[in-house]
Amino acid sequence: MKQYWSGDGRYQETQDKLWALIPAMGDVRHKGRKLEKYRRAVGVYRDLYVNGLFNRFGEVRALLGVTPLHFGIRPTTMDLFREDFLEAVEAAMDNVILDAAIEQGLRVVELSAHENMRLRALPGFGKHAAKVGKVPVR
Repeated sequence: MKQYWSGDGRYQETQDKLWALIPAMGDVRHKGRKLEKYRRAVGVYRDLYVNGLFNRFGEVRALLGVTPLHFGIRPTTMDLFREDFLEAVEAAMDNVILDAAIEQGLRVVELSAHENMRLRALPGFGKHAAKVGKVPVR
């Protein structure tokens, strides 16, 4: 499964360009509604992988249109890393990224299988990818 967290999301290059538009602090509503939604969705996405949605369980539905409850996952369980739930989250992030990219006039690039293989061979790919700049970290 392609994941933005590990640096090989379906629209990773486009996501990286969007992330470059996000300041270190504050919202970006003045730059566009969809870009602001993207900024907030990245926060929820990051909370999923860092804290198991401990801080943002209630926001995942509003921002990504996916709720763990539809998958039978309760806030008190550690079942958030089920493949079916993660696939739904990645698909939702794809849509948020596409909407924001179109709003910002960015060219949408989908990673090919070859590019994904190249990324996997890079040092630091995987659980430490955030440290080498492949995933936005805040």
